[in-house]
Amino acid sequence: MRRRLILDGCVLGATPGQRSRARIQIHPDDDAVVAAITVAELYRSVDAADAPSRRLRGALLAEVLTLLPVEPFDAEAARVLGRFLEREPGLALYDLMVAATAVSTDRFVLTTDRRALFERLPGVRCVPLPEPPPSAARARSRRRAAPGTARS
Repeated sequence: MRRRLILDGCVLGATPGQRSRARIQIHPDDDAVVAAITVAELYRSVDAADAPSRRLRGALLAEVLTLLPVEPFDAEAARVLGRFLEREPGLALYDLMVAATAVSTDRFVLTTDRRALFERLPGVRCVPLPEPPPSAARARSRRRAAPGTARS
């Protein structure tokens, strides 16, 4: 069964183990792409990183651009985005742009990001992946946080 997928940035920017889980969800006959705004997010993460991380993030970006076609943000995606902004003005703009691109190109969003709230947007279909386990550092900081002051 050929599915039309658009990969959310949280899947692409994940750790190698998390990306492996995403690959398991992508079948060889799937038509998978990445949104132009996601490529912009990846470029930003390269530019913002320290030197060791910059090399790793740059390699990830190069791999993404080699393996996945980039789905442009066009006038139809802009029309859908306008509807989403009117309906859900508090949601993150980049998430709304990925969702609008998915709807305008009839694709499913492959994501681990439950905070994006894609299900609140009309016409958005998701292939949810399990959320990655929290890093050891995040888990320790949450255990040390006082009740009612947990960090994210």
